[in-house]
Amino acid sequence: MAQPSPSKQRGDSTPSTNDVALTSGNVGVKESSLFLRLRSPVMREFQELPRTLLGEFDRFIGKAKLANLRSQDSFRTTKWTMTDLYDTVGNAHDKRTLRSPAGVSDKSSVLTALNTILDDTTCVITFDQVKALHDAIFEHGDGGGAIREDAAVGYASERIYRVFLPAVEIEPALREYVATLNDEAALPHPLLRAYYAFSALVFYIHPFYDGNGRCARLLGNILARKGGFPPVIRHQDKTIQLAGFLETMLNTVDLHEDAIRFRRNRLAGKTTSTWF
Repeated sequence: MAQPSPSKQRGDSTPSTNDVALTSGNVGVKESSLFLRLRSPVMREFQELPRTLLGEFDRFIGKAKLANLRSQDSFRTTKWTMTDLYDTVGNAHDKRTLRSPAGVSDKSSVLTALNTILDDTTCVITFDQVKALHDAIFEHGDGGGAIREDAAVGYASERIYRVFLPAVEIEPALREYVATLNDEAALPHPLLRAYYAFSALVFYIHPFYDGNGRCARLLGNILARKGGFPPVIRHQDKTIQLAGFLETMLNTVDLHEDAIRFRRNRLAGKTTSTWF
């Protein structure tokens, strides 16, 4: 007959190293200690993302033009507006859903959350600001600002899908996400930070039950604006890649500068003074 372990003989109630209880919300999951020490494949990809984006940035065909791109205070100091909001999230989510009466429930609250991020000069963004933005999107529905406690998979088709971070890794990943955005050495260009804000949240962490895409696009755009560049991620850009983001940015800045030059040239020969 098998003998009880020494700990059982002593009546020791301390769990062994092979029985570790993980609690996520109200759900208790028993996992092996080996599992707890291993990062998921998604977490490993997420943690490599800054280096991956740096490599893509260095190989970008328009890198020389990017080097001459200068941030502008006019973008940095311009408040986020309702037009900016609809350009980013569209109006498809204004319809009622199971989790929310409207996709962007109280638009004034969303604008307040975005402009709080824009006006904060102490850092790029905080953990609480990320959650506050999502909470504002779903203010009158369930799940605003709440971290998911279940597995999540995104499907493009029956054969094409993406697995997101396991629930137990979400909060540490979110904190690493915020720390990376505030680390200029990790992401030295403002446009890299803006794209990372979008891509890391929607492609890897996917921390919320709903609204991840809207939240990610808004964060990417507000950080581009905070860095002195125009917001270029539109509501249809659900899977935009870094090269496409940078190309769109260059084209948008060119159009903006052309408009400024045209306005200056048009006014050059005119008297604009009100004194006669």
